[in-house]
Amino acid sequence: MISISIVIATYNSAKTLKQTLDSIRYQTYKNLEVIIVDGLSNDGTMNIVREYSDTVKKCISERDTGIYNAFNKGIDLATGDYTCFIGSDDCYYNYTVFDTIVKK
Repeated sequence: MISISIVIATYNSAKTLKQTLDSIRYQTYKNLEVIIVDGLSNDGTMNIVREYSDTVKKCISERDTGIYNAFNKGIDLATGDYTCFIGSDDCYYNYTVFDTIVKK
């Protein structure tokens, strides 16, 4: 089965991160590795990450130099056959996105 790594760069994303993670949590395709790369948020973002420990497989929270630096850190952690990126204030359109992409 194809595995997909999803990298999410966050920084003070507490207002929007739940919606993003819910759009991943409820995907019908389950071979997903969710990676959070946080830039030392101070607004409760990491509390949300802990709340979604069933969905988030890897997380680091450390200083970075911007979103692309965070995405590159996520690539280094990714072990999936494919890697994709989503913003911490974005969400997937529906719960079958990855089934459609993989076409079991």
